[in-house]
Amino acid sequence: MTNEELIKEYQEGNHSALDELIKQNENIVKFFANKYYGIASRALVDFDDLVQEGWIAFIKAIEKYRFDDEEPIKFSSYASEVIKYRMITFINRNICRIKKSDSNSEQIKICSISETIPGTEDITIEESIADEQSEEPFTLIEDEIDNEILRQDLFNVIYTVLGKGAGLVRNVLIMHYGLKGQPQTFEQIAKKFKVTRQSVQEAEFKAIKKIRNSEAGKALMKKYQWMVFNSLEQEKDQINQFASPDVVLERIETLDELLYGILNQCC
Repeated sequence: MTNEELIKEYQEGNHSALDELIKQNENIVKFFANKYYGIASRALVDFDDLVQEGWIAFIKAIEKYRFDDEEPIKFSSYASEVIKYRMITFINRNICRIKKSDSNSEQIKICSISETIPGTEDITIEESIADEQSEEPFTLIEDEIDNEILRQDLFNVIYTVLGKGAGLVRNVLIMHYGLKGQPQTFEQIAKKFKVTRQSVQEAEFKAIKKIRNSEAGKALMKKYQWMVFNSLEQEKDQINQFASPDVVLERIETLDELLYGILNQCC
Protein backbone atom coordinates (compact mmCIF):
# COMPACT_ATOMS: atom_id res chain seq x y z
CA MET A 1 0.00 0.00 0.00
CA THR A 2 1.13 3.55 -0.64
CA ASN A 3 1.82 6.03 2.14
CA GLU A 4 -1.31 7.94 1.24
CA GLU A 5 -3.48 4.81 1.41
CA LEU A 6 -2.07 3.86 4.79
CA ILE A 7 -2.54 7.37 6.14
CA LYS A 8 -6.16 7.37 5.06
CA GLU A 9 -6.68 4.11 6.93
CA TYR A 10 -4.92 5.44 10.01
CA GLN A 11 -6.90 8.68 10.02
CA GLU A 12 -10.09 6.63 9.71
CA GLY A 13 -9.24 4.68 12.86
CA ASN A 14 -7.03 1.78 11.76
CA HIS A 15 -4.08 2.43 14.08
CA SER A 16 -2.28 -0.70 12.95
CA ALA A 17 -1.53 1.18 9.72
CA LEU A 18 0.91 3.29 11.72
CA ASP A 19 3.30 0.35 12.12
CA GLU A 20 3.43 -0.15 8.37
CA LEU A 21 3.96 3.57 7.77
CA ILE A 22 6.90 3.60 10.16
CA LYS A 23 8.38 0.53 8.51
CA GLN A 24 7.98 1.99 5.01
CA ASN A 25 9.51 5.36 5.89
CA GLU A 26 12.31 4.61 8.34
CA ASN A 27 14.90 5.66 5.75
CA ILE A 28 13.47 9.20 5.63
CA VAL A 29 14.15 9.76 9.33
CA LYS A 30 17.61 8.18 9.11
CA PHE A 31 18.47 10.30 6.07
CA PHE A 32 17.85 13.60 7.85
CA ALA A 33 19.42 12.37 11.10
CA ASN A 34 22.62 11.60 9.19
CA LYS A 35 22.39 14.88 7.31
CA TYR A 36 22.21 17.01 10.46
CA TYR A 37 24.27 14.91 12.86
CA GLY A 38 27.40 16.88 12.04
CA ILE A 39 25.70 20.00 13.36
CA ALA A 40 23.98 18.13 16.19
CA SER A 41 27.23 16.72 17.56
CA ARG A 42 28.44 20.27 18.21
CA ALA A 43 25.34 20.78 20.34
CA LEU A 44 26.06 17.55 22.26
CA VAL A 45 23.00 15.93 20.71
CA ASP A 46 23.19 12.15 20.33
CA PHE A 47 22.30 10.53 17.04
CA ASP A 48 19.53 8.56 18.76
CA ASP A 49 18.03 11.78 20.15
CA LEU A 50 17.97 13.22 16.66
CA VAL A 51 16.26 10.10 15.33
CA GLN A 52 13.70 10.33 18.12
CA GLU A 53 12.91 13.93 17.16
CA GLY A 54 12.53 12.75 13.59
CA TRP A 55 9.96 10.14 14.57
CA ILE A 56 8.03 12.69 16.63
CA ALA A 57 7.87 14.90 13.55
CA PHE A 58 6.90 11.93 11.38
CA ILE A 59 3.94 11.08 13.62
CA LYS A 60 2.83 14.70 13.62
CA ALA A 61 3.06 14.77 9.83
CA ILE A 62 0.76 11.73 9.65
CA GLU A 63 -1.76 13.41 11.93
CA LYS A 64 -1.75 16.68 9.97
CA TYR A 65 -1.48 15.43 6.41
CA ARG A 66 -4.49 16.45 4.34
CA PHE A 67 -5.57 15.07 0.99
CA ASP A 68 -6.03 17.49 -1.89
CA ASP A 69 -7.34 15.95 -5.10
CA GLU A 70 -6.80 19.11 -7.15
CA GLU A 71 -3.16 19.69 -6.18
CA PRO A 72 -1.91 16.46 -4.57
CA ILE A 73 1.31 16.55 -2.57
CA LYS A 74 3.13 13.32 -1.79
CA PHE A 75 3.24 12.51 1.91
CA SER A 76 6.95 11.70 1.74
CA SER A 77 7.65 15.22 0.51
CA TYR A 78 5.51 16.81 3.22
CA ALA A 79 6.93 14.58 5.98
CA SER A 80 10.51 15.32 4.92
CA GLU A 81 9.98 19.03 5.49
CA VAL A 82 8.34 18.52 8.88
CA ILE A 83 11.14 16.20 10.01
CA LYS A 84 13.85 18.55 8.81
CA TYR A 85 12.53 21.55 10.69
CA ARG A 86 11.86 19.59 13.87
CA MET A 87 15.48 18.44 13.91
CA ILE A 88 16.86 21.90 13.20
CA THR A 89 14.77 23.37 16.00
CA PHE A 90 15.95 20.70 18.43
CA ILE A 91 19.60 21.34 17.53
CA ASN A 92 19.14 25.10 17.85
CA ARG A 93 17.68 24.78 21.35
CA ASN A 94 20.61 22.67 22.52
CA ILE A 95 23.13 25.10 21.03
CA CYS A 96 21.44 27.92 22.95
CA ARG A 97 21.52 25.91 26.19
CA ILE A 98 25.24 25.21 25.79
CA LYS A 99 25.98 28.87 25.15
CA LYS A 100 23.99 29.95 28.20
CA SER A 101 25.64 27.39 30.48
CA ASP A 102 29.20 28.18 29.39
CA SER A 103 30.30 31.17 31.47
CA ASN A 104 33.35 31.68 29.26
CA SER A 105 31.43 31.81 26.02
CA GLU A 106 30.02 34.92 24.48
CA GLN A 107 26.33 35.41 25.23
CA ILE A 108 24.10 34.95 22.21
CA LYS A 109 22.18 38.09 21.32
CA ILE A 110 19.34 37.41 18.94
CA CYS A 111 18.70 40.72 17.24
CA SER A 112 17.02 39.27 14.20
CA ILE A 113 15.13 36.09 13.48
CA SER A 114 17.10 35.89 10.22
CA GLU A 115 20.42 35.37 12.03
CA THR A 116 22.32 32.18 11.28
CA ILE A 117 22.32 29.43 13.90
CA PRO A 118 25.79 28.99 15.47
CA GLY A 119 27.61 26.02 14.01
CA THR A 120 25.84 26.20 10.65
CA GLU A 121 26.58 28.03 7.43
CA ASP A 122 23.15 28.92 6.15
CA ILE A 123 20.44 27.75 8.58
CA THR A 124 18.67 30.70 10.19
CA ILE A 125 16.63 30.98 13.35
CA GLU A 126 13.60 31.77 11.18
CA GLU A 127 14.01 28.40 9.46
CA SER A 128 14.29 26.59 12.76
CA ILE A 129 11.02 27.77 14.32
CA ALA A 130 8.98 24.70 15.23
CA ASP A 131 5.74 23.61 13.70
CA GLU A 132 2.39 23.52 15.49
CA GLN A 133 2.26 22.27 19.06
CA SER A 134 0.36 19.08 19.61
CA GLU A 135 -1.13 17.38 22.65
CA GLU A 136 -0.47 13.91 21.23
CA PRO A 137 1.62 11.61 23.46
CA PHE A 138 4.56 11.61 21.04
CA THR A 139 5.32 15.27 21.76
CA LEU A 140 8.18 15.45 24.26
CA ILE A 141 9.44 19.00 23.77
CA GLU A 142 7.21 22.07 23.96
CA ASP A 143 7.60 24.92 21.48
CA GLU A 144 6.99 27.76 23.93
CA ILE A 145 10.03 29.84 22.98
CA ASP A 146 9.32 29.64 19.26
CA ASN A 147 5.62 30.31 19.79
CA GLU A 148 6.42 33.44 21.77
CA ILE A 149 8.39 34.78 18.81
CA LEU A 150 5.49 34.01 16.50
CA ARG A 151 2.96 35.46 18.94
CA GLN A 152 4.86 38.74 19.14
CA ASP A 153 5.09 38.90 15.35
CA LEU A 154 1.32 38.41 15.18
CA PHE A 155 0.66 41.15 17.73
CA ASN A 156 2.83 43.54 15.75
CA VAL A 157 0.89 42.83 12.56
CA ILE A 158 -2.49 43.08 14.28
CA TYR A 159 -1.58 46.40 15.90
CA THR A 160 -0.14 47.75 12.65
CA VAL A 161 -3.06 46.74 10.43
CA LEU A 162 -6.05 46.80 12.78
CA GLY A 163 -4.97 49.37 15.37
CA LYS A 164 -4.92 49.18 19.17
CA GLY A 165 -8.55 49.90 19.95
CA ALA A 166 -11.15 47.71 21.62
CA GLY A 167 -13.18 47.02 18.50
CA LEU A 168 -14.55 43.63 17.56
CA VAL A 169 -12.63 43.32 14.28
CA ARG A 170 -9.27 43.62 16.02
CA ASN A 171 -10.06 41.68 19.17
CA VAL A 172 -11.80 38.74 17.51
CA LEU A 173 -8.43 37.36 16.38
CA ILE A 174 -6.80 37.89 19.75
CA MET A 175 -9.70 36.26 21.59
CA HIS A 176 -10.58 33.46 19.16
CA TYR A 177 -6.99 32.26 18.82
CA GLY A 178 -6.02 32.75 22.46
CA LEU A 179 -3.23 35.25 21.86
CA LYS A 180 -3.90 36.60 25.37
CA GLY A 181 -5.07 33.65 27.40
CA GLN A 182 -7.35 30.78 26.44
CA PRO A 183 -8.94 30.58 22.96
CA GLN A 184 -12.60 31.59 22.99
CA THR A 185 -15.45 30.38 20.82
CA PHE A 186 -17.50 32.63 18.57
CA GLU A 187 -20.37 32.26 21.02
CA GLN A 188 -18.26 33.45 23.96
CA ILE A 189 -16.97 36.44 22.00
CA ALA A 190 -20.47 37.30 20.80
CA LYS A 191 -21.75 37.30 24.37
CA LYS A 192 -18.98 39.62 25.53
CA PHE A 193 -19.55 42.13 22.73
CA LYS A 194 -23.34 41.66 22.83
CA VAL A 195 -23.58 40.79 19.15
CA THR A 196 -24.62 37.72 17.18
CA ARG A 197 -22.36 34.78 16.43
CA GLN A 198 -22.59 35.64 12.74
CA SER A 199 -21.32 39.15 13.46
CA VAL A 200 -18.26 37.69 15.15
CA GLN A 201 -17.58 35.40 12.18
CA GLU A 202 -17.94 38.33 9.80
CA ALA A 203 -15.58 40.40 11.95
CA GLU A 204 -12.96 37.65 11.81
CA PHE A 205 -13.32 37.43 8.04
CA LYS A 206 -12.79 41.20 7.75
CA ALA A 207 -9.75 41.06 10.03
CA ILE A 208 -8.19 38.20 8.08
CA LYS A 209 -8.87 39.98 4.79
CA LYS A 210 -7.29 43.22 6.00
CA ILE A 211 -4.19 41.45 7.25
CA ARG A 212 -3.90 39.31 4.14
CA ASN A 213 -4.02 42.36 1.86
CA SER A 214 -1.65 44.49 3.94
CA GLU A 215 2.10 44.74 3.44
CA ALA A 216 2.68 43.66 7.04
CA GLY A 217 0.42 40.65 6.56
CA LYS A 218 2.13 39.62 3.34
CA ALA A 219 5.52 39.84 5.04
CA LEU A 220 4.26 37.70 7.92
CA MET A 221 2.90 35.02 5.60
CA LYS A 222 6.08 34.99 3.55
CA LYS A 223 8.13 34.64 6.71
CA TYR A 224 6.12 31.68 7.99
CA GLN A 225 5.07 30.04 4.73
CA TRP A 226 7.11 26.96 5.67
CA MET A 227 4.35 26.11 8.15
CA VAL A 228 2.28 24.86 5.24
CA PHE A 229 5.13 23.44 3.19
CA ASN A 230 8.54 24.48 4.44
CA SER A 231 10.74 26.48 2.09
CA LEU A 232 9.87 24.61 -1.08
CA GLU A 233 11.43 27.31 -3.20
CA GLN A 234 14.84 26.50 -1.72
CA GLU A 235 14.28 22.73 -2.06
CA LYS A 236 13.18 22.47 -5.69
CA ASP A 237 15.75 19.89 -6.75
CA GLN A 238 14.95 17.65 -3.81
CA ILE A 239 11.17 17.56 -4.19
CA ASN A 240 10.63 17.99 -7.92
CA GLN A 241 10.01 14.27 -8.17
CA PHE A 242 6.96 14.66 -5.93
CA ALA A 243 5.23 17.90 -6.96
CA SER A 244 5.84 21.24 -8.60
CA PRO A 245 7.18 23.71 -6.00
CA ASP A 246 5.90 26.64 -8.03
CA VAL A 247 2.36 25.27 -7.94
CA VAL A 248 2.51 24.66 -4.21
CA LEU A 249 4.05 28.05 -3.49
CA GLU A 250 1.35 29.74 -5.55
CA ARG A 251 -1.25 27.90 -3.51
CA ILE A 252 0.44 28.92 -0.26
CA GLU A 253 0.52 32.57 -1.22
CA THR A 254 -3.11 32.74 -2.30
CA LEU A 255 -4.96 30.71 0.34
CA ASP A 256 -6.22 32.16 3.59
CA GLU A 257 -5.40 28.87 5.31
CA LEU A 258 -1.78 29.97 5.65
CA LEU A 259 -2.79 32.89 7.83
CA TYR A 260 -5.20 30.69 9.76
CA GLY A 261 -2.35 28.24 10.24
CA ILE A 262 -0.13 30.95 11.68
CA LEU A 263 -2.87 31.99 14.08
CA ASN A 264 -3.51 28.40 15.12
CA GLN A 265 0.18 28.02 15.94
CA CYS A 266 -0.35 30.25 18.96
CA CYS A 267 -3.37 28.40 20.36
